[in-house]
Order: sequence, then structure tokens, then C-alpha cells
Amino acid sequence: MFAIALDRSSVAALIEERRRLDLDRRDEMWEGVLHMVPPPSFEHDSFVASLSAAFLAIVSRHDLGRVGNAGIREPGSDRNYRVPDLIFIAKNGITRFAAGSDVWIEHGPDLVVEVLSPGDESLVKLPFYAARGIPETLVVDRDTRRPQVFRLVGDAYFAAAPDAEGGHALECLRARLFYEAEPGGGRGTLALRDDRTGEVVPVR
Repeated sequence: MFAIALDRSSVAALIEERRRLDLDRRDEMWEGVLHMVPPPSFEHDSFVASLSAAFLAIVSRHDLGRVGNAGIREPGSDRNYRVPDLIFIAKNGITRFAAGSDVWIEHGPDLVVEVLSPGDESLVKLPFYAARGIPETLVVDRDTRRPQVFRLVGDAYFAAAPDAEGGHALECLRARLFYEAEPGGGRGTLALRDDRTGEVVPVR
């Protein structure tokens, strides 16, 4: 990720140029500093698709809401926003879109997912997500598949420890992620269990 501090007119021109060239889909603005995100690797995109499919299997079965992607911004600001890998919007949940927009969320959603790649800024986004009132953030390492769940307590996130079975609870889905490390390191296995039915959905 590249960060550039520019004056407002230069930022507007750069944003417009990247939009014109279709290079801005993952760009973010951090308090006026443009963070230009390179296109995700095939492995990154493939893993995000697998997570999305696992969530959808549970969300669709129980009519819980929607899984997808949208930008999350400070209310009323075009100079402070983030673009997570995946979001869950609960039916009748806390999500509030900007007026007249289906692109920008200004409060919520109910769950944010970030896939952690080497050198990226996923963990640095947590205070911004906390300020938007997002109850849970899931961060999953792309290479090892190891998950971390952060739960909002007051105005800050705290890492949630695995339960007695080793599950990482996603309270908004009533589901748990189970991770099994690969002996000797490397990529482990990840699966999502529906706590209503007991069904286990592998995450490839």
C-alpha cells in the first residue's frame, strides 16, 4: 500500500484519474491521506471468495441479511474512509448507509472481514472500525488461515479468545470458525460451523 499526502485539489485530480483508469477499487483515504492499494493477488481474492461463500451458506439458510462489499466512511466525509475485504449486514441490524447512497456506510455494518496479507494495514484499521460502531471484526491471515476475532467493548476492540472447543465465535452469525494449524507451520485448515444446525462449511 502506498500513502501520499497531497493538497485537496491534487487529491481530487488523482482520485479522478485513478477512477477513470479503474485503478481505485481498493483505494482508501485516511484523514486526508490517500492510501493507494495495489490489486489483490489471485490467492487473496480466491480466499475472500471462499470466506464469502461460507458466510452466505449460513446467512442465506437463516435469512440473516446480506454479505458483500462496501466502503465505510466517517459520516459526511470524503476524506476518511476504508474498504474492507468483506462485510455482513444483518437484517434489521445497525448498518446505516449515507443518505442517497448504497456504496458508503457511515455506521456499522455488523461484521467486517479483513484478510491479512504481508505488509498490509488491516490491523491498523481497527480503531476506525471501532469508531463506526462495528460490533465484530474478523482478521484472517491469508497464508496460514489463522483467524482473530475482535469484539467491540465500549469504544475499543479486544481480541476474543477461542472457546473451550477452540472455536472463534462470530456472534452476529451464531457461527464459529475452527482453525487447525499445519504441523511444522504453513497453511492450516479453516471451517465455519453453524451453531443452529451443527453443519460445518469448509473454507478453502
